[in-house]
Amino acid sequence: MEEIMTTEIELKFALSQHAALKLTDFLADYPMLSEDNLWLTNTYYDTPDHQLRKHHCGLRLRGIETEKNKTSYEMTIKHGNKGVAGLHQRQEYNVTLPSKQLDLSLFPSEALPRSLDPKLLARQIRPLFNTHFHRQIWLIHYHQSQIELAFDKGDIQQASYHLPIDELELELKQGDVNQLLDFAYILANLGIRVLSQSKAARGYQLVNQRSLSVAIMPSIKLMTDKTSVLHALLKYWQQSEELALQQNDTLTFYHTLQTILPQFVDLFESPNSDRLANKINLNLVRLQQIVVKNLPLNEWVYQPIVTQTKLLIMTFIVHLKGSDTD
Repeated sequence: MEEIMTTEIELKFALSQHAALKLTDFLADYPMLSEDNLWLTNTYYDTPDHQLRKHHCGLRLRGIETEKNKTSYEMTIKHGNKGVAGLHQRQEYNVTLPSKQLDLSLFPSEALPRSLDPKLLARQIRPLFNTHFHRQIWLIHYHQSQIELAFDKGDIQQASYHLPIDELELELKQGDVNQLLDFAYILANLGIRVLSQSKAARGYQLVNQRSLSVAIMPSIKLMTDKTSVLHALLKYWQQSEELALQQNDTLTFYHTLQTILPQFVDLFESPNSDRLANKINLNLVRLQQIVVKNLPLNEWVYQPIVTQTKLLIMTFIVHLKGSDTD
């Protein structure tokens, strides 16, 4: 048995048709450390009243089948997302299993929420939903970092309900989070859009038979620091976009953008701004010019400048957080 605690740092994207076709060609320009194909079957567990979810945790049992038809099993518990609207950062514990049998006693004590009794939890948990998908993996070298790209295609299943899985994950395996964001910025030229919802979050939506919650405009006047304001506005932008796509509500979304883009501009428009802030501000001004064209929503979200602006704002927030801890 092998157990390990790691911090997962990743970005998730949906790909335009063009991006999906050109991805392999795009990656040919970067040193390739490894490639692989896996078939993954996952079962997510929780108590009937979703105690793990309430503690911002997710529990998963995964079956991994390789191209050589070898199957292995692992269980994982992930803790709450501490990332920046779209940039996910989670602490996770992984334990390799000898068989397809969940065994919480194999986790180290710190892996489970302190307020939950491990023995009681083991008796109460039950399967909630499953995911099945093919994963194509590339591990590349980018500057001083190693970045894993995982292209997943399959579905989420709960009883007779299904949701498609069609996403690209970029995970920082080694190196600098700024280089992860920089690589994603280049990739965005193919036509990709940021995803904030994890597979687990979408699975719980199926269980609860709920759509995405209505995005609520943050009360930024009550916030005292720039980091919180930027995080709240970026999260609101992302939630509004995903809800609009789900409901096919282009009109409301463009109205939302016309409200929040000027607020972003105010935050980055300063004579003392650095190079990154100036670049963000120029992008925001260009976005304001594009919004009035009322492009179809599925065309707007894959515009390179849309995703690149979000990534630049994420980078700016990461820099602010870093300076706060210096």
